[in-house]
Amino acid sequence: MNTHSTRPLVESALLAALGAVMILIAWYVPVIGVVVGLVSPLPAAVAVIRHGIRWGLMSSIVTMLVLVPMVGLTVAIALWVVNGAMGISFGYAVRRNLSASMVLLTAAGGSLVATIAEFASAYFLMGLTLDKQLDEVITAWNQALEMNRKLLGPNPVLDQFASLMPTKELMLRAMPAILILTAFVLAYINFELFRRILPRLGYTLLGLPPFSEWIFPEAVGHAGILGFIALELQAYYNAPLLARAVENVYMVVSILCVVEALAFLAFYLLRYGIPRFMVGALMFLAVSILFGSGPLALLATLFGMIDMLFDFRHIRFEPVGEI
Repeated sequence: MNTHSTRPLVESALLAALGAVMILIAWYVPVIGVVVGLVSPLPAAVAVIRHGIRWGLMSSIVTMLVLVPMVGLTVAIALWVVNGAMGISFGYAVRRNLSASMVLLTAAGGSLVATIAEFASAYFLMGLTLDKQLDEVITAWNQALEMNRKLLGPNPVLDQFASLMPTKELMLRAMPAILILTAFVLAYINFELFRRILPRLGYTLLGLPPFSEWIFPEAVGHAGILGFIALELQAYYNAPLLARAVENVYMVVSILCVVEALAFLAFYLLRYGIPRFMVGALMFLAVSILFGSGPLALLATLFGMIDMLFDFRHIRFEPVGEI
């Protein structure tokens, strides 16, 4: 067997071992583990980029098998789904030289589909309903939180995190929206991290437009308006499934609208000469205020919808001028 044929096998095995070590650090080590966990899909992505999707899939499966004796089958599968699917879909998009936005969408879509498949397989193969699976997830969160408390002692950050953890009833009701938003947040974080790491490995990934120039499609604004109207009329129709679908759609759209409003704010702060680090600090402050104020969050959501439709920053189209 020549070197050329053994190279994918050796590199994929090494990447599988590296992926397992990174996931274990993310699972057991506080603080540092959070950072390591964010880049844990990287080994699977590199395997796909270098040798193709077949080797990336095999490498991620080996990673899962290594994790089983240490964290158990259920947790190993859950970790493999999140990290393996993200890495494989991300690596596939980069290997195909897709645009930055399509890389982000592909990674988020792959992670979302794999997560849904994981829930379905747990139900059909092991009889675990969504309710039981959420109980296991919440138990795992509480165990990780308690472990961090023992290692770090009393910590207001951990207490704040614990207070923000959603209840099982809320998670069940908003599960579709939670899955979609989580997939896109993880995909974006991994995108920004990989964009800075991949050049060191000899690969180039173009970045997204600056945050101040982000603008979502007009269809998102239309969906937000229709969702808002449907929520207001919810008391006049008796359709629980439709109401839950509207709530989930509106939850996703409202987050996108708030992001749009923040991008609008950043655009004009930069235009008026505010330093970038100050703009970043103001964005963080604005997010904190919006999370603590329902009326302000609603206003930001409505303004984001309007900006999607009218493009006040003239990002899609050049200004027409006077007629």
